[in-house]
Parts: sequence; C-alpha cells; structure tokens
Amino acid sequence: MRTHIAKVTSVSPFAIRIEGDADDIEMDSLVIMQSILPHERKADVKGTATFNGVTGAFSGVDMQITFKDGYVAVDDEVFVLETNDGQLYHVIDKVVR
Repeated sequence: MRTHIAKVTSVSPFAIRIEGDADDIEMDSLVIMQSILPHERKADVKGTATFNGVTGAFSGVDMQITFKDGYVAVDDEVFVLETNDGQLYHVIDKVVR
C-alpha cells in the first residue's frame, strides 16, 4: 500500500483529490472510515446532568450519539492508503498540521 495526503473536494457525495493529481477520486473507488462522515454510535454514559435547575447523577445510561456533518469539509486534508493495484483508496482520517 502507498500513502497519500488528499484534499476533500466534495462532502456529499464524498470525493477527494490526491496532491498532484488532476482528477477527483469518487465514492466507487473509496473505502471511508466511519469517523470521516456523519454516523451514529452507541455509548454508555456516566456522570451528572442539570435539567431545569435540578442536578442528578446517572450511571450506565445507554444512549445513541449522532456525529453530524462538519468533521471534514471541502479543502480539508485526509490521510489515504492506496491499494497495491490502485483500485481502492482507504480514507483513514483528517490530517491536522
């Protein structure tokens, strides 16, 4: 596998462009990690919360959290692994410099 830094050129539908390339890579050639796009996850939450001035403790509360749009945006950089045959590109995570 080869590694690349690519720029996000579109979020919906998702597309990237590898530095130095002239063309975008689109969804049919991408494998995108869950954390890149909006997604839902289940969580076990512990702590305290205040609602209408009343504070209460909670432990082991199952809930679902939705990670919405905004993690990656157009022009953000992402870390990409290219398969040896050049047919698929795995978008791993957002690059922070």
